[in-house]
Amino acid sequence: MVWGSTLILTAGASAMIGMSVALNGPLPFNLEDIWQKIEGVRQAGFSVLWQRKLDQPVNILVMGVDAQPGVASDSPQRFSARSDTILLVRFDPHNDSLRMLSIPRDSRMRFPNGNWDKVNAANAIGGVDLTVAVLQNNLNGVPIHRYVRITTESFRELVDAVGGVDVYVPIDMQYTDRTQGLYIDLKQGQQVLNGDQAEQFVRFRGDNKGDIGRVERQQIILRGVKQKLQSPTMVFRIPQLLNVVNNNIDTDLTNREVLTLLSFAQGLEQTNFDTTVLPGRPSSPREFRLSYWLISDNQKSQVIRPYLNNN
Repeated sequence: MVWGSTLILTAGASAMIGMSVALNGPLPFNLEDIWQKIEGVRQAGFSVLWQRKLDQPVNILVMGVDAQPGVASDSPQRFSARSDTILLVRFDPHNDSLRMLSIPRDSRMRFPNGNWDKVNAANAIGGVDLTVAVLQNNLNGVPIHRYVRITTESFRELVDAVGGVDVYVPIDMQYTDRTQGLYIDLKQGQQVLNGDQAEQFVRFRGDNKGDIGRVERQQIILRGVKQKLQSPTMVFRIPQLLNVVNNNIDTDLTNREVLTLLSFAQGLEQTNFDTTVLPGRPSSPREFRLSYWLISDNQKSQVIRPYLNNN
């Protein structure tokens, strides 16, 4: 069985080399490391394939941005729309935990110019820099070390790259919005969603929960992605994942850092994976001209505290 696994890994390594060459890019790993790890598998098992140690906690801002009609799929401007999804993700090797804080896109925050606006407008106005400044000014100076911006199309490709996600769809979901090109048709039940279906699941609005319902479904999809990343067979999907990151995602993470974070997430127990929503309440119809998510000043400090400790 051990040598059979080694043979499979050798074939997988060859496949990854071929795919990398086909993509006309440099190999995202050191070939000598691969052969050393194959020998390590014979002695220690699949876990050695993921041994890239994370030494310090890191907070990553993740933004899913709206599609922009008329903008080319390879244009940098495709990342400059409003952020439909905002997450603050913390990888913490000190207590072997992964935390995800979902920030509702309608959260009312004070911008550096003194005006109040929805936090999702920051990316469209001033990109990553303004979004980071707004979040830090309103969330107790929380440090943000890296960022990831992903378009709707890239989200679909990322889900497909991990082989789909296993999700329980609680109700039949049907909705059509031709102006947004949105066609949702999902049946109730446990199923593996591909990228297109996962986007439908996240964007559905027919459960009367509004933005909070969308946040809950985003977290369900992300848990599903994490479960896929914990599979030993994920090593064979590394080239595809890196191709999505390199070509379809705007980030300041290097390939090595991506692999390190994948390694860290792959080794976590499910009990060490925590998701939460920035506490608050929806504004009443007569409270403001627009509808907002009003952050609870009393409760936000407790939620933010784990993201502030970087020692």
